[in-house]
Amino acid sequence: MTIVNPTHPLMPIQIDDLLRRDIAVHTWIDANGVRWPLRGGATAFPAQWSTGAHLEKIKGISAPLTHVDQQGAHQDGTDWLDSHYDKMEIDFTISLWAPTITERRRLARAWNNGWQPRKTGRWVVFTHDAGEWWVDLRSLGEYRGDLPPDHQTKWTLEWSARSDDAFWQSFPSVDKLVYRSGALRSLNQPADTLRPNMLALRNRGNVNGWPDHLLQGPGTFTLGDNGANGRTVSIQVKAGELVKLTTLPRKRTAIELNSNANVYPRLKNRFATPVPPPVRTNLAGIAHIPVTVTGATTNVTSITSRLTPYRDWPE
Repeated sequence: MTIVNPTHPLMPIQIDDLLRRDIAVHTWIDANGVRWPLRGGATAFPAQWSTGAHLEKIKGISAPLTHVDQQGAHQDGTDWLDSHYDKMEIDFTISLWAPTITERRRLARAWNNGWQPRKTGRWVVFTHDAGEWWVDLRSLGEYRGDLPPDHQTKWTLEWSARSDDAFWQSFPSVDKLVYRSGALRSLNQPADTLRPNMLALRNRGNVNGWPDHLLQGPGTFTLGDNGANGRTVSIQVKAGELVKLTTLPRKRTAIELNSNANVYPRLKNRFATPVPPPVRTNLAGIAHIPVTVTGATTNVTSITSRLTPYRDWPE
């Protein structure tokens, strides 16, 4: 059964909410691809002619933070070493309602079927000032609450979900340089704003960003360490090879995607510097990353770069 939510034309108050610029919109796209508007102007109203769901409250939208310390047996205080985030676990209260008891049961089955432990759905939060941010969720465990009495057409229940990630993400910043006229030139930046051999990536999140680079050979590429002064990383890419460079230190840096050739021994140096978030929340942190290439072929050799922004708070 496919649930269309809301199941009726929007009321004037809902249209007003959609047009306002200060109301957050929460949408759940379940594991079966069904969209559930849960908060915001498109959310259904609990009326006799309405079938729908509504988000009553939510908590756990920020992942748990752990400090790694070292402390001696007789030491006063502690020595801070590092901090890291764990997986995100979200608890929320949801209300389901329908004109009849039978329809309410169908709605509850559709809601339950959209949550699976082996397949994720997507929770999307949109605000006019921060844009759209989402996190992929799976069922945290079995439902342990009560079933509603048979005569009730509205059911309010507690639900729990888990994300394998620690942060919310949004649309990536992308730039591409293609070798022509003796240099790598951008296809995305206006000609008068950025000189050749320079990538521009923006971090709209509030945590450090780590770009990914896709290198199309032939050529020996030399990249700045995410804009850090003086530090570079280089690798040779042969004709026909497509190499993915991952700057996040805990992941394998270089992978050849076409033939799965071992290109790791060609890598010189490692990435160690992230793209920091902006100081002001309404701006984006910008990294200008220098890239040079030797032994390149015109209109073939290229680099495509992507930085996915992350936030620990969706609104």
